[in-house]
Order: sequence, then structure tokens, then C-alpha cells
Amino acid sequence: MAPFEQYTVLLTPRICGAWLVAGDGQLLGKVSGNRFSPDSILNISGNYGSEGSATSVWNQFGRYGSDGGPLSAFNDVAISPPKVVKGDEVLGFLTTSSRPALRVHPLLLKEWLSNGNCTFV
Repeated sequence: MAPFEQYTVLLTPRICGAWLVAGDGQLLGKVSGNRFSPDSILNISGNYGSEGSATSVWNQFGRYGSDGGPLSAFNDVAISPPKVVKGDEVLGFLTTSSRPALRVHPLLLKEWLSNGNCTFV
């Protein structure tokens, strides 16, 4: 199996514009390849894309990006990893776990967005 192959379930244009929502209800940013959008998870200066922000899945010391937090995208056994939500629909989960059937690995999503996907949302 190719690296990350098992996590590609959600990587379609349908995910563009969806929001990441933590298990505690905290918004964690928009699935957008636009590095200048204040809501984008790729905006390294924004609340959702900065490695130092408390509301970013890229903060490896924060509750949503550490490898041990129960709400973290990077915890393989997280009780409640971030949801990928579009409108009222939960599309799946952002997680390193292989448990949820509908999921995407956070680093794969970041790479996919960095390659020019979802730049207009």
C-alpha cells in the first residue's frame, strides 16, 4: 500500500470549503488552499494555519495537533478527532487513525491543498 493510501477517502473537490470542527465544538479552520484567506488552514499567519495558534491542528503542542490529545488530529487513538463539516453534513474526520471509515490524514490534506487544490474557497 502506498503511503497515506488508506487515508484518501475525503480528497475530492467536495471537501473544498468544508470546516474543521473539534470534538468540543471549536472551529479549526476552513479546508482551503488559499494561503491568504484568514480562515484557511494553510494561512500560516492566521488563527487556523499557524503552528503556534491554539486553534490550529498544526500546533504540535496544542490540544488539536498534539500526538496525545483526545481531540487531536494527530492522535491515533483520539476519542473525538476533528470533524470535516460542510453545511450540516459531516463528511468525515481529520485523523491519523485508521478507524473512522471516512477520514483524511492531516498531512495528506495539507499536501493536497498545497498542490493547488481548493484555492478559490
